Amino acid sequence: MRKLMLFMVATFILSLVPGTVEARHYESGHRVVINRQLINTPTVVFDRNPYIPLRAIVDELGGKLHWDPKYLEATVTFRGVVYVVNGFIEDDRFRVNLNEIERIFNVKTAYDPNHHIIVIDTCQLPCTVEIWQTLPTFAGFNDYDWYWLSRIVHAEARGETYESRLAVANVVLNRRDHYAFPDTVKEVIFDRRHGVQFTPTVNGAINLEPDAISRLAALDALEGRNNAPGALFFINPRYATNFWVPNNRQYAFTIGAHQYFY
Repeated sequence: MRKLMLFMVATFILSLVPGTVEARHYESGHRVVINRQLINTPTVVFDRNPYIPLRAIVDELGGKLHWDPKYLEATVTFRGVVYVVNGFIEDDRFRVNLNEIERIFNVKTAYDPNHHIIVIDTCQLPCTVEIWQTLPTFAGFNDYDWYWLSRIVHAEARGETYESRLAVANVVLNRRDHYAFPDTVKEVIFDRRHGVQFTPTVNGAINLEPDAISRLAALDALEGRNNAPGALFFINPRYATNFWVPNNRQYAFTIGAHQYFY
């Protein structure tokens, strides 16, 4: 756990650049830390900028929010000043980017694209250790596990949704905890006792650098978020050449392009 923290803190220092974001068109599944408190609010990254529901910001930083349904216009009254807010509506929420939050609330902001963390603070940006202390922790794993889990997730499910990648990560962890499979993340991924288990280990895709969503999905799975409980196998029917799994294992569910089996 100590190694993981050191690795994550080092990455955070390199990537914590105010107002910048990894180049992606649209992402979801981010953590927001406001004044050193982890806030549970749905966020997205659109056109290179993270957007946060305006209501969540007002609730945490104060002010009064008014929505004009006729003109589809949001205004915020903060410290006696009325601001017309620039943003857009998505999933029935009016969302604003970090520049707009800084303009209205006079705060400092930063975005860590490697781990999908948005930081907002009214005084000064907290140190990296304070940031990581607000986030969930996990036991029984280390940075080595995170490294390999991120890679297999990216190799198997790059281009798919966060939920799809999270499910792939959890199949690996489900196997790690099952008596019939090896006891470490890397050994599960490279297991060949009954043939190749994960094609990316032989076609080279395991060596691809994981993107931010794959890293986040792997991290969340290690922290205990499991959207594929009990699943030990998956296939992508579009690319599969071996159908032993669907012919011999019980079907569980489908997430994204993958079918999962017990």
